[in-house]
Amino acid sequence: METGRRCVICGRPLPPRHTKYCSPDCARIGANNLAREVTSQRPHPSPFHTITCPDCGREVTVPIKSKRCPACQAEADRRHDRECKQRQRLGKTRPIGSTDLCERCGKPYTVWSGLQKYCKECAPVAIAEADRAASVAWNREHYSSPEKRAEINAGKRRPTPNKAVCPVCGQSFTPSSTRGVYCSPECAAAARKTANAQYHQDNKPAIRERKRKWYRAKAAAMTDEERRAYQDAQNAVGRANYARRHGLVFDQTGLMSLREYADKIGAQYGTVMARIRSGRLIGAVRINGHWYVTGSAVAAQPKQEWVVCRQCGKEFARNSALRTAYCSDECRKAANAQHNRESAAKWYQKNRDRVLAKQTEKRPSLTDEEKRQRLREYNREYKRKQRERQKQQET
Repeated sequence: METGRRCVICGRPLPPRHTKYCSPDCARIGANNLAREVTSQRPHPSPFHTITCPDCGREVTVPIKSKRCPACQAEADRRHDRECKQRQRLGKTRPIGSTDLCERCGKPYTVWSGLQKYCKECAPVAIAEADRAASVAWNREHYSSPEKRAEINAGKRRPTPNKAVCPVCGQSFTPSSTRGVYCSPECAAAARKTANAQYHQDNKPAIRERKRKWYRAKAAAMTDEERRAYQDAQNAVGRANYARRHGLVFDQTGLMSLREYADKIGAQYGTVMARIRSGRLIGAVRINGHWYVTGSAVAAQPKQEWVVCRQCGKEFARNSALRTAYCSDECRKAANAQHNRESAAKWYQKNRDRVLAKQTEKRPSLTDEEKRQRLREYNREYKRKQRERQKQQET
């Protein structure tokens, strides 16, 4: 897969349509290296600083957040622990879960942190005010003069890309970014075309074998008529390409236009185009933007495939163009009825309370006398129907 250009990260040959990196992994590494290169040019503070201990007066180098020397800091920690325990004994601390008053609105709130000062409603507003005040103070300190602001902003900007030479035309240009390789889209397209041609030249046997396997698999699924029509169409494309390369007049012997083919088979022009778009007309070929049909063209019939019915489990042959899942209309109707029952059951389970409440509203409340009257009417009607059935049996 040698293309003349190599990946700037791993050194492998670049695949077609790749200009700098051979894979997404190398591109990610390149982006990280670029970010690291940009940030490395900014001044970074040291994680240590030299201070004078306020307790003992010694000059020591400690981490950036330390304010005392290690010995004095340990003594201060022990002192803070003693003071904390003393406050706890005197009852001056706030246990988690106790109640305190908000410093902003004065409402009581439940303590969930030792440093909490505000209730849940006032906390976002108070924090935003503190952040805003701190931001204003920082801007006043660091952006006090235009020269200082320009110096800080210059350290944050990306470095300007250096001038480069286009590998296609040899022209010197300034890339719009540090990833720019070519001076124009035309040079990038020319390099891509050259890389594709080189790839096909280097991998010609593999590409030819892959196409051969694809054609064999496609031809094995065709009938003899379909295979003959497909071969005639491919031969027509080969003759057209040969005539175009050598500047000859293309011989259209054995080819018909779509209008002639539609008149021959007695079909409409739109029907023929629909068969071509769906891939059913084998023997149609497009040459120089126009469709032609070979004399051996045949309309391929949809293939049959064996599947299992979703309702009864019986195996049946179906048309590949019709994606039905049932072997008969009876199975389809039974499956639809079952689906409707399951959907209705799910809906009722989800809305059971609402349905019962609505039924209770519609059902009138009956007194005891009305209930007894309805029961007598029901028994009378039941006995009448029973006598009618007995008479029918006797006759």
